[in-house]
Amino acid sequence: GGGLRGLDSMRLYRADLRPSIPEFFDIGEVPLLEGIFQSHPDITHVVHLADVPLSGQNQAVPRSKDSIKTGPMEAVLEEFRLMLLRGGGPSSSSPEAKADPAAASAAASVRLPHLVYASSHEVYDWLSTADAPVDRDGRPLNSPNPPPFREDLPITTPSTLHGTNKLMDEMLAASYHSTHGIYSVGLRFFPVYGPWCSPDSEVYGVSVSTLDAAAGEGSGDEDGAFEGDVRDYVYIDDAVDAVLAAMQYRPGGEDPPAVVANVGTGKGSTLRDIREELAGHFPGLKGQTPKAAAGEGERRATVSIASAERSESILGFKA
Repeated sequence: GGGLRGLDSMRLYRADLRPSIPEFFDIGEVPLLEGIFQSHPDITHVVHLADVPLSGQNQAVPRSKDSIKTGPMEAVLEEFRLMLLRGGGPSSSSPEAKADPAAASAAASVRLPHLVYASSHEVYDWLSTADAPVDRDGRPLNSPNPPPFREDLPITTPSTLHGTNKLMDEMLAASYHSTHGIYSVGLRFFPVYGPWCSPDSEVYGVSVSTLDAAAGEGSGDEDGAFEGDVRDYVYIDDAVDAVLAAMQYRPGGEDPPAVVANVGTGKGSTLRDIREELAGHFPGLKGQTPKAAAGEGERRATVSIASAERSESILGFKA
């Protein structure tokens, strides 16, 4: 008896490959988002996977309808806060409700949707893994959070601007929890591959160049990616399972904490491994060794692998 409503601007898809989602809007269009929440007060779950392309086109305050919006996480959290206000007050687990019995009573009648949002493995500092001294197992020494990265250890510096953006989303979620009692589950996705993979992803580039080589249209190394970096690649079906597990998870108690959990396998692979696996399916490519990418050999490989302990223990998820 339930329903599903999807929002996506579809900017990242080719026109002939766009999935059939009925509405093409940016989640950052606040009036649209507010209208949906007001017209569907019985929403039970919100899964926020929207992302912001990192480009010079982003505008903190959009000047036109077609401008790329920023701040989708804050837009979603604000709608949750407004739901609380429309329901008569703050969440029952917020500081205001705890200090005011009347507010707590009013808040008890407000049931917020279950919020799951996408974060990224890029919040972790894998860049330092290329230069740090390592132990016999290849783990960086003197790092507060060496790979496999754990959610309960400190984060120093995100590895990318995208990781910085995702860390800000996590901080917003923690802030809205502490000030308004809004509960959420953040999923730190490690690189996801499979059908509908982004054409900008390294796995996509290696796959296309290998297939071109099998068809005699190239040597298989035109993408120029650094193939020695170790990453924890997650298949799309496993990523979906993680989202479903997070949608069903809610800890007990009156004031459940905002949670973040890795979505990874706990195992590392390189683009070179992927290329060799693909080449094994084409007899003409077996045994061929592609040229090293520009700069390969000039630096040590970086490592980004997930600790899967928390996702297994609290979500029951295992890739």
